[in-house]
Amino acid sequence: MTTRITVSLLLIAVLLTAASATVFADGPQEDDVPVTSDYTSQDADAISEIFAPLGSFLSLSSSSGSPSNCKQSAYTPRKSGSKVRGKIRGKCDNRVPRMRHNAELLRWQGWTGGGWRAIGSVGVYDKRNTAIGYAYGTTSCTNHKFKVTGEGYVIDVDNVKYLTGTTSRIANNPCNL
Repeated sequence: MTTRITVSLLLIAVLLTAASATVFADGPQEDDVPVTSDYTSQDADAISEIFAPLGSFLSLSSSSGSPSNCKQSAYTPRKSGSKVRGKIRGKCDNRVPRMRHNAELLRWQGWTGGGWRAIGSVGVYDKRNTAIGYAYGTTSCTNHKFKVTGEGYVIDVDNVKYLTGTTSRIANNPCNL
């Protein structure tokens, strides 16, 4: 009886593993999906900080999104030639008077090495009258874990500055060294 149950459980585990491999084999990988955040106004953030102690009693929106529905996305760093490159994208539904953001790669140094450290060159995107823009942080290939961070702002059609910051998922040795 115990042998039958063990064999049955083993067979179920094998079938579930095969089924999950089939489902995910053709779908997008986690690395392909960027981490995205909305641009929010400074005024909304200041108001939410003031009323934070009352948050459980009041139903307040913690942010006010930009009228042009602007979002920033951080893509998992990837190999590009002999470099590691991290991409930050700012995107709005409409052209905005100004968009500015940066992309900075961070490399894992281990706990004794200080944790995450900025490395390489910082990419900056700073344009006027635009709806989409990319900034790239780059560094030489090494066998480390990497992530990219981006922060920036848009000045939207209402002439208000909206801020955001985003951090990508971690890429473990994207150069396959």
